[in-house]
Amino acid sequence: AVTLGLSFSVVLVVLAWNNVIENETRNFASDAIAAQNAVEGNFRAADAVVDNLGSFLTTISDRSPSGLAGFTKSALRGSDYITGFAAADISAAGEIRFRERLGEIRERQLTAAIEYTGGSERFINDLTSRKATIPIVAASDEPGGRALFLVKPLSWESDNEIEQRFVVVRVSLLDLIGSIRSE
Repeated sequence: AVTLGLSFSVVLVVLAWNNVIENETRNFASDAIAAQNAVEGNFRAADAVVDNLGSFLTTISDRSPSGLAGFTKSALRGSDYITGFAAADISAAGEIRFRERLGEIRERQLTAAIEYTGGSERFINDLTSRKATIPIVAASDEPGGRALFLVKPLSWESDNEIEQRFVVVRVSLLDLIGSIRSE
């Protein structure tokens, strides 16, 4: 009788253990799917921000940038993982000059990211041949860690000094992951 009782207890413990493992596996899969959906949604939101900023910049003239700061701040509100914005020019020689800037974005960070992903000549070719947003991942040793730059070419007629105009949004990957953990 004791052996039968012990056997029955062991079977119940094994069944309970398997049930706990199945529940935790299901919870983990659910959390992983939710995190993936959150990342995809945040990147879609960042892409929409860069598109909106690019559209706004193409509608205003260089002499009249009124409203840009307010528009940019409202576009970035609620997206803590978007840590910077810039409207920039790149010369035929590959030199980047920011015309407007907000937040944590620097020319040298973007230049390093461009060099990391194939160099300025390739970047200029990508900008002039595409209309869509170009993602550039930067392996950066700068404070703030790794970043993703979303670059949107603007409609622009090339001249002798400026090869292409573009808008860029900096997404902090560490902040992005942190925002998912806190949800």
